Amino acid sequence: MFKINIEFYYVVTVDRNLKQRCAIKFCVKLGESASVTFEKLKQAYGEHSLSRAQTFRWHKAFFESRKNVEDEQRSGRPTTSKTDENIEPVRTFVRSDRRLTLRMLSE
Repeated sequence: MFKINIEFYYVVTVDRNLKQRCAIKFCVKLGESASVTFEKLKQAYGEHSLSRAQTFRWHKAFFESRKNVEDEQRSGRPTTSKTDENIEPVRTFVRSDRRLTLRMLSE
């Protein structure tokens, strides 16, 4: 149950961020400054708007001809280690002792 809520939150957050990046790109095309763009995002998204630093970073990227609103691929560890192979063993392990902590699970 809790895992589903976290995944849902992640999807909603990523979707909201992509929409805001599209809005930033639109503002750049209209010639709006980064400050004006940030104020518009705050007005539209309230407490869920991108930070000032993120807004300025994306504004600069689009101003310098960036086209894609999605994040660049990064090397390294994937953002999640949830695979079909490890879901059931972890579920079984947790159900055997509900007092387990995350630290105990990672060991």
